[in-house]
Amino acid sequence: MSDYKTYGCDVRLPALQLQFSYYYETGVAPHCGCSDYGHLRGVPGLRHGTALRLERDARPGSDSQSTRLCREARRSRREARGIKGFDPAESRDFGRGFAFSWLLRSAFAICIYLNGRYNGPRAPFTFGPISLPTTELNSRHLAALQQATQMLLSARQQETVLETLMLVLRSHTEMQRSAVYLVDTTLHQLSCQAEHQWPQNRSRKIPLHDADPIATAARMSMQQTTSGNEAATLYLPLLIRDRALGTMVVEKNGAQGFANEDLVLLSLLAAQVAVLLENRQLHDAEFARKRQVELLHLIVRSAATAPNPGEFCSLLADLLGDAFENANVAILLCPPDKHLRIAAHAGSDEPQTERFLQARQLGPLGQAIRQKRFVMAEDATATNPSFCYGSSGSEICIPLVSGATVLGAVVIARRGTHAFRKDELTLAQVAAEVAANTVRSLHLSEELNRSTSSDPLTGASNQRHFHAMVEQEFSRARRYQKPFGLITLDLRSFREVNTALGVQGADQILKQVSASLRARLRSHDTLSRYEGDQFAIVLPEVNGDGAAIVLTKLGAALATIETGSSRRLSAAWAAVTFPEDGNSEAELVNTLFRRLDAARRPSRNTSSQATAAE
Repeated sequence: MSDYKTYGCDVRLPALQLQFSYYYETGVAPHCGCSDYGHLRGVPGLRHGTALRLERDARPGSDSQSTRLCREARRSRREARGIKGFDPAESRDFGRGFAFSWLLRSAFAICIYLNGRYNGPRAPFTFGPISLPTTELNSRHLAALQQATQMLLSARQQETVLETLMLVLRSHTEMQRSAVYLVDTTLHQLSCQAEHQWPQNRSRKIPLHDADPIATAARMSMQQTTSGNEAATLYLPLLIRDRALGTMVVEKNGAQGFANEDLVLLSLLAAQVAVLLENRQLHDAEFARKRQVELLHLIVRSAATAPNPGEFCSLLADLLGDAFENANVAILLCPPDKHLRIAAHAGSDEPQTERFLQARQLGPLGQAIRQKRFVMAEDATATNPSFCYGSSGSEICIPLVSGATVLGAVVIARRGTHAFRKDELTLAQVAAEVAANTVRSLHLSEELNRSTSSDPLTGASNQRHFHAMVEQEFSRARRYQKPFGLITLDLRSFREVNTALGVQGADQILKQVSASLRARLRSHDTLSRYEGDQFAIVLPEVNGDGAAIVLTKLGAALATIETGSSRRLSAAWAAVTFPEDGNSEAELVNTLFRRLDAARRPSRNTSSQATAAE
């Protein structure tokens, strides 16, 4: 054996330990051009006829004395006859060794890849001891393994991998029944994810600590076998780095049990499926993290572009509805000194205000707002059933807290119990933190705009806001070829009212005037206190006839206000419309106040009808 060198690679699988031993003669150069030599990374001069030895608990380079003596005798005979190169007798079966060549190349490349991916310089997998006799796969099992490998590697989703496994077990093995149970770490149980003719009396959900062989195989990371007079059952754990992903269960009729070749083939399939499931989980986790980053980016962009809290809440509800599949989402706002209200929602179920108010008092929503922290209710049958949605099985309630102030809450609900993953909980919390800061900023922005554009006494907009609305309405009217009107009024003899009632009494009269005029206007009309006792109104999409009708209504509303004396409150009125009275903003405003000045003259009739006729 001094003329030979050995390259070995151990791969520990659930069923057996495969030792790939590559022997080559050092006297022949690796790059001599002989077709009997291949080249793999790290293994120069690999022969196509390399023997695959499947030995239990074998070490790289070990061999029995009888094997060494036989090999030495064969080599001596070949040297005496002057024969060099590949020796078919070194393989137990030349044809089988040749058929193995492509499988060895693929297996060895996979071993090197997984070894570096999972454990660096160590072996890629370590599993619990499973006793299987030393055996070799026949050509039928090899063909089944090749086809199964190709089919499994082509699957892209977890469901597709499991369905393909069921198809392989039906088509290439003699198993009559099969199932795959996967571990749910959140619920600490195994759930049946794929099955073929699995008996109905077998449980589809098994606690991980249960004594059932399915749970025992996953918990102990060891193969379990049971046999009876009618059927034999094999329980193979799906293992990755000492961690069980689940259990593959197969049954065959008869009491003779499983052949050695079947055990090897099923163990290899279980190992392949475990690796593929692990890859899918890693891919899904990476995809989920990517979606979380994208969602947070969209929330931040929405916060920067949303004009008010209501618009932002609508965008937030849509984004969370897309991120949480098959879920109902509600965004609640709680302004200071006001009741909780539903600002926006997304999902198939329409939110009911009564249920939310009940949950605010008794349910997890109220607990989250009172304690100012995240609350998750995972079971609707618990002692407190006051969920926000009647169809909910699980709900997440996250308060929107900025500083020490609760601005609202985010509610996410699903129908099933224990329906949220850990990464989804993290995403909901981060989204709620961003939303709370955004809502607070928008509230402050609204307060600032209100303080700079509204009159503090009457609550109507101020002169600055009036001119901004005129400019905005003028641009819109020119773009869409729509009319609009402007009305202004100046209270007559209000100085006398101020003298008679005092400053506070006069302020109350101004508040009454503002409230009375606003009550006669539409919601999208703009009432402004222009200065002192003078008011101005912007009327979108109103022509001359419409402005005259509004003047009549406003004059009647003004006449109902009591001033505490025998005199009724009256005003001088003026009105203009676009495009009849001007083609620019400045021209309209100048015309409006010229007409108001004319209406103030004592010689003119001060009634609203006369002013409108002018």
